[in-house]
Amino acid sequence: MDLSWENCSVSSPSTIARNVGKLFYVVPPEGNTFQSVQDVPYYFSEMFPLFIGLVIAEYVALAMKGEGPRLTESLNSLSHGIISETFKILLMGVETSIYVYVHNHFRLIDLEWDNPITWYAALLTVDFAYYWAHRASHEINFLWAQHQIHHSAEDFNIAVAVRHPLTHNWINSFFYLPLAFVIPPPQCLAHQQLNLLYQGWIHTSLVGTLGPLELIFNTPTHHKVHHGCNLYALDKNYGGFLIIWDRIFGTFQDLLPEEELVFGVVFQHESHNPLWQMWYRFPALWQWAKMQKTWGDSFRALFCGPSWIPGAPRLGRDEDKVNVTPRPKFTVLLPKWLQGYILVHFFAVIVCFQKFALQKGSFDELTVAMTVAYLLVTLTSIGLLSEGNPYGSYFELARCTIFLYLSTSEDYFLQGALRLYFLPSMIVWIIYLLHQVMICYKAELKQQAFGLGTKLNAQYEVPTSKIYNGKSNFCLVENTAVMKTS
Repeated sequence: MDLSWENCSVSSPSTIARNVGKLFYVVPPEGNTFQSVQDVPYYFSEMFPLFIGLVIAEYVALAMKGEGPRLTESLNSLSHGIISETFKILLMGVETSIYVYVHNHFRLIDLEWDNPITWYAALLTVDFAYYWAHRASHEINFLWAQHQIHHSAEDFNIAVAVRHPLTHNWINSFFYLPLAFVIPPPQCLAHQQLNLLYQGWIHTSLVGTLGPLELIFNTPTHHKVHHGCNLYALDKNYGGFLIIWDRIFGTFQDLLPEEELVFGVVFQHESHNPLWQMWYRFPALWQWAKMQKTWGDSFRALFCGPSWIPGAPRLGRDEDKVNVTPRPKFTVLLPKWLQGYILVHFFAVIVCFQKFALQKGSFDELTVAMTVAYLLVTLTSIGLLSEGNPYGSYFELARCTIFLYLSTSEDYFLQGALRLYFLPSMIVWIIYLLHQVMICYKAELKQQAFGLGTKLNAQYEVPTSKIYNGKSNFCLVENTAVMKTS
C-alpha cells in the first residue's frame, strides 16, 4: 500500500461506499476497466482519507482494549511509507513504461481491454506474480535485506501496511513484467494497486478468523502468521489477495493459538532511524558473502535464504534457526513535550509531502532536491529523537539551523511562516542542550563529592538497556527512559 494525497476530497456516500469496496477488492469490471494507462486512476489517492480513518479507528479500539498504541513505532512505519512513496514519485512511470514497451512489441496474444475475462485474468495473474515477488523477497538473502524493513515493526497494525523499502516497487515490477506478454498494461496497473490496497486492512490484530473465507482469501489471521518471527511462522503465507497460492505451493501455515506470535525480525534491531534501518543489513550481508571459502558459497550467501549456512539446504535447517519466544519490545518513553514536538514536525512533513506529490511536476530541479532533502533529513531526525539517540538533539539543532538559513520564498507570508517554524525550534534545542550541560555538570560534581555512582538525580537513573558507544543516552535526552515492554 502506498501513500499519496492527490485528489483527496470530501466524498459523497456513494464514493465512500465504492472506496470501501476497493479496500476489500469488491470491485466489478464495469467502471474499472480502462483502455489506456493514462485512464487508470491513482486508487491510493482516493483511499488515503479512508486509510487515515482506519489507522485512527484502530488506535481508538486498541486503547479501549488497554493495548496502548506505541506512537514512535507507528511514526516509524509511516516514515518509511513517505520515503518510499517520495522516491516512487521521483521515478514515476518508469516501471510502467517498461511494461508498456514489452507489451506493445512482444505480446503473444491480444486480449480485449473491455472484456470481463481480461479483467479476471489480470486479477489472478497479478496476484500470482505478487506471490512469487513476495516469496523471493523472503527466500533470497539480498532481497530480504531490503524487505526486512516491512517486518521489523514489533507491532502488527494498519500503519505497518505502508512500511516499505525504497526498492519495493522495482522488485515487484520485475515479477509483473512477464505478464506483459499477455495482460494489457491498464489492467495490470489497476490490479497492482487494488491488490496492495486489499493488503492494507489485513495488517491488524483486531480481526479474528473469518470462517470459510480463510480457505481462499488472505486474511488478518493468515497475514498475522506471516509477520510472526516464531520458527513455525517463518517463510509462510506469502499471498496478497488469495491464500490459494500458498496452499498449492506448500507455504501455507495456520495460526497456532497455543503459541504466542512474536512480531519483528529474528535478530531485532533497536532503532527508529529509517535511513539506518534501510541499509544496516547490507554491510553485514557483504561481509557474510566475503568470508565464505568458495565462490559458490559466496553466491549462495547472497542468493539463498537468510538462514542458509554452508552445507545446508537453500533455506537452511530448522535446527540451525533461532526459535524466537516472547520478548520485550523496544520502547522509548519520551517526555510529553518531546512527543508534542515530534508530532508537530511530523505533521509538517506530511504537508510538505502532500505538496510535493501534487506539484512535483511544476518544481525546478533545485526545489525537488531541497524538498527530498527536507523529507529525508527531518524523518531521520524524528527517528533519532524517537529512539533516544544521544546525538539526536545535536542533529535536530543542526537541521533547524540549516533549513532556517536555506528556507527562502518570494511569498512574504510563507517566508514568515518558515521562520516562525524553524527559529523557535532552533531556540528550543539551544536552551535544551544548555540545560543538559548544566544537569551533567551538577551530576558530575555530586558524583565526585558524594560518590553516588551512576545515580544522576533523584528522579531517574541511567538506563542500562540502551547504550551508544559505551555512553548512556541520559544526559542528552532528559527525562527519557528506555524501557522494555512485553
